[in-house]
Amino acid sequence: MITPRRLPPIDPGLLAEQLLALTQAHPGWRISYDSGIRVWNALRSPLPNAWEAKAGVKYMIQAASPERMGEKLTEQAEILKNLPAPPPPPQFPRGLLLP
Repeated sequence: MITPRRLPPIDPGLLAEQLLALTQAHPGWRISYDSGIRVWNALRSPLPNAWEAKAGVKYMIQAASPERMGEKLTEQAEILKNLPAPPPPPQFPRGLLLP
């Protein structure tokens, strides 16, 4: 019979510190940790618009460690920082009558 590998226990104090640090460093993301499967999750709020999504901005990110989550969120911030302004909406002709 194979005995399942036991993971080391989670330190709640350290987890809270890591969560707070990530949340403060990356505003606009709701960050959480799933202790059942031991994965970090981040959801972007508000969701990316079509222009941002086309550029590679994600609405959800998962990572195995807080360090990797920080790296992924920093990559997302770089995409947003370098994103050109969206094109202006089309103008309606001035003489167009709408019902």
